Amino acid sequence: MFRTSLFAMLLLVTGCAHLGGPSPVPDFGPPVTGQALHVVDGGDQLTGLDGYDGDDLFRLGGEAYDDGELARAAALYERLLAEYPDHPERMPATWNLALVREKQGDLEASVEDYRAYAALADEADELEAALARIREATLLQHLGRYAESSEAVERAAGSEELQIQEEWEVRILRAMAQAAEGDFDVAESELDRVRLEIRRTTLRQDERFPYQSAMVWYQAGQLYRMRAAAITLEDVDDVERLDADLGEKAALLLEARTHLKRSITHIVPAWTGPAALALGAVYQDFRSDLLSAPQPSGLDEDQAAVYDELLAERTFQFLEKAAVDYRDVLSLSETIQMEDAWIAAVQQALDACEQELDATALGEGVPLGGRADEEPRPVGPRPRP
Repeated sequence: MFRTSLFAMLLLVTGCAHLGGPSPVPDFGPPVTGQALHVVDGGDQLTGLDGYDGDDLFRLGGEAYDDGELARAAALYERLLAEYPDHPERMPATWNLALVREKQGDLEASVEDYRAYAALADEADELEAALARIREATLLQHLGRYAESSEAVERAAGSEELQIQEEWEVRILRAMAQAAEGDFDVAESELDRVRLEIRRTTLRQDERFPYQSAMVWYQAGQLYRMRAAAITLEDVDDVERLDADLGEKAALLLEARTHLKRSITHIVPAWTGPAALALGAVYQDFRSDLLSAPQPSGLDEDQAAVYDELLAERTFQFLEKAAVDYRDVLSLSETIQMEDAWIAAVQQALDACEQELDATALGEGVPLGGRADEEPRPVGPRPRP
């Protein structure tokens, strides 16, 4: 659902599904009349009209979106904003353009559009500005730009208009920004509190909050990936320490998979895609860390070559398992309601994975690493779930 005249209702798609109902409709006064009419000799290819004004562009943008013509919808909103900067529908057009670009998978451009919308809404509606900043911060974190997301999170947190579910989102995003700074325990405790509050509120009010629940499970999975990445395999000559580090890293990544799978089971389109992509990446994380670890000291040239070959073979299984995960989620894409942009991202990850598998295997048969249906087994103590 798009924002129509004076953003009549809060969008319920692509990560802005707030179950508290429509946002207030601010009063911006009567529509502007006397818009300039653009006459196109021989007809305009984008609009299909001999002449058009801002109202035509806004209407056609909504129709294109409804028909799944995202590229055309984006072009129509871009033209509206460029040619009619004072149009009364400038704000909803800016939001709609952000949404269209997000659904196209262009998160970088979408961030800028949500940011522009928030700037426009600052003078009109505090809640609308806060919601746009929550969306901006969410996409920034998808892009790995956690530090940059903090400003948007804190500005959104300053709004007194947020409902409880939106406050949860702010707290989740803030926790992940803290995790990116290395405050893992603080972030994990906050995510646990939010998850508990969602559960208690659901029981007390008999109302579900699937978006926020899927979000907190996904972000907890990402937190475990961050924890695992923070364990560096530097001292490979200390076998006992290396064994403990590998065990802890494996345990953390298995926890990440558990949480990501739990997020997918909520079947919220805004989160099934990111969680599906991250699920396969967990095994690639582990393999990458192993391959990037330094070689044991004291190896001569021949021994070093053998070591690298054995390491590649032993870690081959994790690449296979990543490919299995990607194929599985793609086969379930309709069931779990993955959006097209995320399906494309997972397919791209699978293609890259399969290319690496082909390059690594070199047609030499089954590697020494074991079967793809085996889980990496933690050696050290398991962390608190």
